[in-house]
Amino acid sequence: MILQAKIAKIMSQVNHIETIHGISLQKLVNDYLNNYKPRVRRSTYANAEMMCRSLVKSLDKDALIEKITPLILTRTIENMIYGPQHISNAYASKFKIFLHQLFAFAVKKSYLNSNPAEKLEIAYRPSEGGSLTRSKFLETYELNRLLKYAYKHNTYAVLCECQTGMRCGEALALSVSDVEKTVDGWVAHVNGMLEYTGLKVDAWHKIDQTKTPTEMRDVALSKQAVEIYHDRYAYADGHGYLFTTKNHTPIQISAFNTFLRNTAKKLEINKPVGSHIFRHTHISKLAELSVPMYAIQQRVGHSNSRVTQEIHTHVTHEALVKNRDKLENL
Repeated sequence: MILQAKIAKIMSQVNHIETIHGISLQKLVNDYLNNYKPRVRRSTYANAEMMCRSLVKSLDKDALIEKITPLILTRTIENMIYGPQHISNAYASKFKIFLHQLFAFAVKKSYLNSNPAEKLEIAYRPSEGGSLTRSKFLETYELNRLLKYAYKHNTYAVLCECQTGMRCGEALALSVSDVEKTVDGWVAHVNGMLEYTGLKVDAWHKIDQTKTPTEMRDVALSKQAVEIYHDRYAYADGHGYLFTTKNHTPIQISAFNTFLRNTAKKLEINKPVGSHIFRHTHISKLAELSVPMYAIQQRVGHSNSRVTQEIHTHVTHEALVKNRDKLENL
């Protein structure tokens, strides 16, 4: 009874805070970004800034936020999915989360009484099922063809082969001292990422944090990865990073992705090939080897990932289908 009385008193005080009317969308966006910027990484802020621009462009910078309804936000996202922007379902989901955070901030600032993005029902693009999952990773023959081409035409090949489930930014941040031999074998200490968003190449630097805390980890290396490390050790001696250009400058992820897209087009690999596909491919190879889900998640630094689970389920299901005849002997 005492606790309920205290809660009622506090809630009555909260309810009496007057809502500030006449706040425009541009004002909300500016306040949100100013609050958000000092609390997150540069790349995370850049993503939020980009989503803010998309929202303002889709609506109106002078629109009063108290007039923005759940229906307006729903139609905004669906127009982005089915309109000229043609965004993916995954990006639409991220945009929905962003809207919830933005308008939750508005409630916190007393610009609104309630969050219009609380429960949006979005009509996402119909899923293509297994074929959509398959496009997230490379089959063995596709990977081999891509690596063969890369080794012939570019210095990116070793980066393609040696990501071992890391994010590209994590691999690019590896220095000579981040790889060592332990009692359990060779490991790469994933202990940071390359910060590059909005910076000139000579200002790129390693930060001592990963995208999430669980991604700070040690990754066991295969014999092939260790051989690549020894080759890169001599190459990188005195320059710090293992994976660099011929001039020992950090590899630009945008240039790397451009090379991968062009290569995929030449090799007629009809998938969205970018740096992240090697992370997903690594997950698929581990699933083929029947590595348990928890071990895969630990290796790639995921405490919980829908994509990891999706790929693991897809690959293990296909393995069961291929070996259906063996099940008859059980």
